[in-house]
Amino acid sequence: MQGLFNWSMEEYDEMEFIKMNDLESANPVILKHKFKFKEMPIHMYDSKKQLFMNGTMFFRYDGFKFDLYDKTVIAINLKYIPLTIIDKNDYIIINNGHALQFRNNEDKQEFIDYFNSYNETLNRINKSLCDTSFSLYKELSLNDNIKNAINNLIDMLPQDFFLSGEAFYMLLMKLCIMDVKFNAFLDTTLSEENNITEALRLNYSDICKIIDDIVELQDIYALITQFNELISSEYKTNYSYMYILTYLLLLDEITDKFSNAWKSETNISYEFISDEDYIKYCYENNLIISEDDGFLGCLAYYLRSKSNSYDFLLKNSVERIKNILDELKSNTQKKIFAKNIFKDRTQPAKKEDITITIDDIDLMTGFEFEEFISILFNKMGYSAKITKGSGDQGIDVIAEKNGVKIGIQCKCYANAVSNSAIQEVVAGKQLYQLDKLIVITNNYFTKSAQELAKANNVILWDREILKEKLNNYCAGS
Repeated sequence: MQGLFNWSMEEYDEMEFIKMNDLESANPVILKHKFKFKEMPIHMYDSKKQLFMNGTMFFRYDGFKFDLYDKTVIAINLKYIPLTIIDKNDYIIINNGHALQFRNNEDKQEFIDYFNSYNETLNRINKSLCDTSFSLYKELSLNDNIKNAINNLIDMLPQDFFLSGEAFYMLLMKLCIMDVKFNAFLDTTLSEENNITEALRLNYSDICKIIDDIVELQDIYALITQFNELISSEYKTNYSYMYILTYLLLLDEITDKFSNAWKSETNISYEFISDEDYIKYCYENNLIISEDDGFLGCLAYYLRSKSNSYDFLLKNSVERIKNILDELKSNTQKKIFAKNIFKDRTQPAKKEDITITIDDIDLMTGFEFEEFISILFNKMGYSAKITKGSGDQGIDVIAEKNGVKIGIQCKCYANAVSNSAIQEVVAGKQLYQLDKLIVITNNYFTKSAQELAKANNVILWDREILKEKLNNYCAGS
């Protein structure tokens, strides 16, 4: 391709194009070309003024610069990311949203040809990058000392960090910003649904500002960097691949950790053909007793352990689980509605079919509420019973299913439940040899109660969750 740029892709070795496979270089040189810098007249669309501005495009070693005649300067840096072009005949749109018009079709075609050549070469180098990364990863993953070191690193990091889809998402963003190879690796291995690099390209400044404001994230990044330096030195591993390798090793170990936590919490053995099938089974058997990110995060890691896929983003996986649950709950409500519409009015209602509303709950005494919660859990497929009453050590109801023993404290209150309820239920865990703890109220929980519950792995059912359970199990069904 000879033309205005006086440059041909074929004239240069790919290693000169992007030195990503140079094992001696931790900071790869991006787009180092040997050609005469040329300029091209263009028109760039100004979204604020809603018109095309005259200007000049300069081809630089690291991308393009646009000097518009109103003295606005716009730079497009080609930092090892694929580029997209939408050809609109009269103009083209490149992936950062800029629209360009050229003085003639020859200039436009030359620009498009360059982008295509860039992407083709980038794809080849991305493949080589991924092949090298996975080869190094497989080698390290067989080393027991490395696995032990990774687990020690996990212990140093806040545990709930790995169960927060948003927090883990922000860490990946941070790594993409700080390490060009890591950015390229995710861009290649993640599907379009999970790929975070596109969001980073479109909102780079905003994301950088958000990340810089998260102090905990900076501490985590610093720990990972220290870990990378140590492992690279101890095991003579190329440092320029360490962020990718640490990510892959971390993902494997935290998947094992939290999928095992899910299995111990549910204690079920069910062979499933799809994620949807398994989530439906768990929903229908009332195994999803909480929908907070921590509980669903463990489920997401469990599902990943069965697929063994590296096309995984916790944030999207948890969101997908929630969407499936919402659809299942909607179907349940439709079935209940249909049953109530077509019920035989000539037959007396059975005790278990009587509708209970949240207003009925508000009128109950404390003991009546405990009785009701016991009945509710029996309807949900548990074997539930009330404890002895006075001196119950903070546990009002014990429910058991699949060998998992749950201790429940019931609070029928006119005001928000404080952290003393959390302290009481935690105190009863060892006495009754419980696996899980729940506090249920017809009201809500104070902020301090929520924080203490999170710290002690206590599940909270507030008024909204209780209303949902009433709709599913006590609405004349």
